Amino acid sequence: DWITISDEPPNFEYIGHPFVIKFFDEHVKPILTNGKKVVNLGSARGEVLGLLQPTARKKFYKFIEKNKITYTKIDMEYYPDEQNTVANAENLSGVFGDETQDVVMAVELLEHTQKPWLILSEMIRICKNGGYIFITVPSYSYAKHEYPIDMWRFGPKTLQSFFKAPTFKIIHSETEGDPTMPRRSMILVKKVGHGKFEIKLPVGKMDTQRGLTVFD
Repeated sequence: DWITISDEPPNFEYIGHPFVIKFFDEHVKPILTNGKKVVNLGSARGEVLGLLQPTARKKFYKFIEKNKITYTKIDMEYYPDEQNTVANAENLSGVFGDETQDVVMAVELLEHTQKPWLILSEMIRICKNGGYIFITVPSYSYAKHEYPIDMWRFGPKTLQSFFKAPTFKIIHSETEGDPTMPRRSMILVKKVGHGKFEIKLPVGKMDTQRGLTVFD
């Protein structure tokens, strides 16, 4: 009875993940130009990008408004303060048409889904030809963090393998931490071809101690 549930956002200074914020500021933010349509799958509150911090949040949304960006947030739950769209990123057919979004982001989402290959396929489907896909995901050495599930770890090679030429152009790929045992993999990809693409996961290795499937 000492636990309380509230719809109000947390009242504390949350700085987010510095490596993700740095990647976003240097490589993603410059492509968020006037009139773009941007969708963020999962993380509707923007915790990873530091948007629980009032100053960072105000600055980010001022940037969105100034550039007249259509910014759609998708999450499994509805947060009144976020006014996000409730949907499952594994199937966005009722939310977005084919090739309608300029930038599609999944920030620390794939590890928390049962079928990440479906999310990747949907990201490709809704991304415009000439548009961009931005993904960050925990890699080999990141600790398990259930919310509500935590199932997968992706290495940079696997992440890059989903986006093969000539249909895609990898703009920037980066890891956080020790290159031989990274904590996080991040990638920004440009879609330069049309068509329907279905993602299939490679064969992974089971980490029995943490209950995770790890892809090189």
